[in-house]
Amino acid sequence: MKSKKRGRPKITDGLQKGLNLCVRVDIDQYSIIKSKAESAGKSISDYVREAALYSEVKAAVTPELMQEFRGMNNLGNNLNQNMKLAHQNGYTDEIHAECKDLRAKLNVITNRIIAIL
Repeated sequence: MKSKKRGRPKITDGLQKGLNLCVRVDIDQYSIIKSKAESAGKSISDYVREAALYSEVKAAVTPELMQEFRGMNNLGNNLNQNMKLAHQNGYTDEIHAECKDLRAKLNVITNRIIAIL
């Protein structure tokens, strides 16, 4: 009589997960990850694996992008100053020309930000 094989059946070679990935988290982060994994009905390993493979991570803000945001902020300040003058002195041709110039500069900065992203 043949003896039965004991233990877990062998996993096919293509499906084996033989590499470990160590990630350090603090207790609060671990609790959040564990809670999300339980809510999804998955093990922590499966949850973290799927999150790492299929989620979209937002890129860090580069110095170049930050410079463009500062330029946009400066244009906003200029626009506010022009509107204050317009309310005080009336909407003159000079203010109209400056607003058109600011709009053109804003379009340039917006296009540069889009190109960076």
